[in-house]
Amino acid sequence: MYAYNLFKVQNWLSIMVKEKILEREPEKPTKYDYGAGGIPFVGCVLIGTGVGMAINNIAVGSLIGTGVGFLVMAMFRVAERKKKSLIK
Repeated sequence: MYAYNLFKVQNWLSIMVKEKILEREPEKPTKYDYGAGGIPFVGCVLIGTGVGMAINNIAVGSLIGTGVGFLVMAMFRVAERKKKSLIK
């Protein structure tokens, strides 16, 4: 009996969630579009930390990875802006 009531509550909740999702307004575009630059940034920081561990100086490796990550993120943003300007 308990499992049946739990199933009814779960079914009711899923219906309510679906209704709320359908009622929601579409998200408005924001002024700032950061794109996918954050993923390579984190990757560069992790690689830099790994290199720092290999040379027994984690701080230096992390700082180098952070610097390279910011440069890669900037390159991604420039490429996205060029792509958007070509599309328009």
